[in-house]
Parts: sequence; C-alpha cells; structure tokens
Amino acid sequence: MTENNQNELFDIRINEDGKKWIARFEQISYTMLVLVLFEAAISLFVGLRALIYYRSVFAGIYGVIYPYTSILFALLALVSNFYYLRFPRQLLRSIKIGDEYGANQAFKTLLRAGWLFLIYLILSSITILLSFTNRELINLTE
Repeated sequence: MTENNQNELFDIRINEDGKKWIARFEQISYTMLVLVLFEAAISLFVGLRALIYYRSVFAGIYGVIYPYTSILFALLALVSNFYYLRFPRQLLRSIKIGDEYGANQAFKTLLRAGWLFLIYLILSSITILLSFTNRELINLTE
C-alpha cells in the first residue's frame, strides 16, 4: 500500500449530520453526569456509613470489602464520566476549528473512558461473584 493510499484511508469528513450526532452524544453525556453524581453520592454515603458505623457487622470477605468497593466504584464512575463528558466537547471544538490533532486527542479521551469503564465492569463482576459466594457460605452455616 502506498503512502498516498494510507492518507486517503484515514481522511475522514464529517458532515452536518455527523456533527448533530456528536452534539446529541454531548447532551446525553450531561444526563449521564447527573445520574452518575446521584449514584456516586449514594454509594459514597452508604460506603462511608458502613465503614464508620457497621464495621463489625459484616461477615465474610464480601462484607469486609463492600464499603471500599462502593467508594471505589463511585470514584471510577465519576472519573470515567468526566472523560465521557469531555469527549464530545473536545471533538466538536476540534471539528469547528479544523484541528486534526485535537480530534485525535478526543478519541484518546474516549479510549480512557472505555478503559476506566472496563476496570469498573471487571471489579463489579468480581464483587458480584464474591457476594454470591458469601451468601452461599452463610446458607451452608445455617
């Protein structure tokens, strides 16, 4: 493949419809921010309250890590949502001024959000599995 073909392969043009879709994603990201802030506030409240008042009540590994994971999940959600919120704004601004480097950086921002969300999903899956294991252990001892 020649260099000319490679450049043409990555020459992307965004029309008005594409700009509208990116703007709609920006609107959705603000709604996501409000919901993430709500969820994070509840998770932080529950996690901190569990650490302060109910520390001796928890049984098993799940009970020990639950307050910490709820706080960690809230922080991961906030940071990843920050990147999701930043992506469309950064991309639209770059398109408006014709900044190719800025548009590429916007996709880097989206990748960071994706990585953080992947970490969130992996940790959440582990926590869910531990909660089932903890319930099974409690049922076996009764």
